[in-house]
Amino acid sequence: MPHAERPPNWEGPWRPGQTREAPDLRAVYGTDGHIRLTGRDRWGHAIDTTFESPRYFTEAIPALARSLTDPQAMRLRQLGYLLAEPELPPQSP
Repeated sequence: MPHAERPPNWEGPWRPGQTREAPDLRAVYGTDGHIRLTGRDRWGHAIDTTFESPRYFTEAIPALARSLTDPQAMRLRQLGYLLAEPELPPQSP
């Protein structure tokens, strides 16, 4: 089976030290592993919150999505996917 090509706008994995944008949102992945999200929600209210780790960020996305526009929520889900690491198979003894 041929290898699928990545789309031309492929960003690659989201790594510590990088910033990613969403409509009216900015997400900064800190070098210490935290993620800071700033911007505005669907009603124009300020968002300024920090998540301890990528896991806390991805687990908060469903709750965050309720106060965001559809494009914002879709982008955060995409960022959560870009943070995801493949599971490693169990090591044999």
